[in-house]
Amino acid sequence: IAAGGGGTWGYHFPEPRAFTNRERARLQSFPDDFEFVGSTTEVRRQIGNAVPPQGVVELAKSILPIFSDNYEKVDLHEKLVEEKEILFHDRLSKIRGGKQ
Repeated sequence: IAAGGGGTWGYHFPEPRAFTNRERARLQSFPDDFEFVGSTTEVRRQIGNAVPPQGVVELAKSILPIFSDNYEKVDLHEKLVEEKEILFHDRLSKIRGGKQ
């Protein structure tokens, strides 16, 4: 969804028309009763510049465990060693022409 400028025409597939501001707001997960203030162009810009509220909710849910210390900890050193070992064996295999 563009915040003005280009890219706002031709997205409505069954009919040759641009989305209405209400349709744009729905795509951005605004509730249907949310009231925007301003001209049509200003409202389109507000919607386009907005961070989707439902997107923020989902993002917050996914990072909340980090702040509550309730997440699966990963030993990054161990993972790095594993990755290096895989890369080493892959390179060695290529040098040997695929022979083990």
